[in-house]
Amino acid sequence: MRVALVLFLFINSALFGQALQLKLISSEVIPAVDDLKVDPFGNIYYIKGNEIIKHPVKGQQNYSYSDPRLGSISFFTLINPLQPLLYYTDFNTLQILDNRLNFSRSINLLDAGFIDPSLVSYTTQNQILIYDQVSDRLSIYDPDSEKLLNFSPTINQISTSSSRPSLLLSSFNYQILHLPQSGFLLFDALAAFQKKIPFTETLIDADFNNDLLICLSESGILSLISVNTGQRQNLICPQAGIKRIILHSRSLYLWKAGMLYLYKLE
Repeated sequence: MRVALVLFLFINSALFGQALQLKLISSEVIPAVDDLKVDPFGNIYYIKGNEIIKHPVKGQQNYSYSDPRLGSISFFTLINPLQPLLYYTDFNTLQILDNRLNFSRSINLLDAGFIDPSLVSYTTQNQILIYDQVSDRLSIYDPDSEKLLNFSPTINQISTSSSRPSLLLSSFNYQILHLPQSGFLLFDALAAFQKKIPFTETLIDADFNNDLLICLSESGILSLISVNTGQRQNLICPQAGIKRIILHSRSLYLWKAGMLYLYKLE
């Protein structure tokens, strides 16, 4: 069954220069897993306990990796799909894999000078973004030179919110931190603070692609926000019970227990 939701978007970008439709392209049964993401090529990655599994889009054999010594994988990022990055909170350890999920290298963030890192991601330049709760700032770390390249002002200098950042997103030339019940803080590629993006709803998940931020609130509303103009369009999420949203250009994936849906913005 195909579903079409017409969005009247007035955001000044190539993607939102005209009225769009959000069309259901496909749905797929997904095994019971702890987390799921999709890379820009359509490959699906599952997390189950201490194992990550890659299911290639072209039906090739699955790849998998686990390191039981580090326990469960806290979260992972596919900003660079050729080098998936895993983070193990209990051991303050990052592991970088190759595109077949073979181990490449490990980085201990405590040894790198980060006392209590809670959020970690890649940048599009293969540097590592780290929010450390002790320093209360966003840092850019180069794993090759093992040096801190830059860092933001402390978050409590930027925002009066008493909540800790709960989500870190990266896209071309921008980085975003989410503060619950407050909104998003936008930083440039050098971690210099740019502006606040208000968002007071309870957030289920968000994703960021180029200049478009998409958020799913607890009320079941999808919000599309241009980080350049601040303009926002809300629409009802076409599926209930969604746990994760994934945006790649005009492709929007919605994942809930047992199912993965692919929509197209047209």
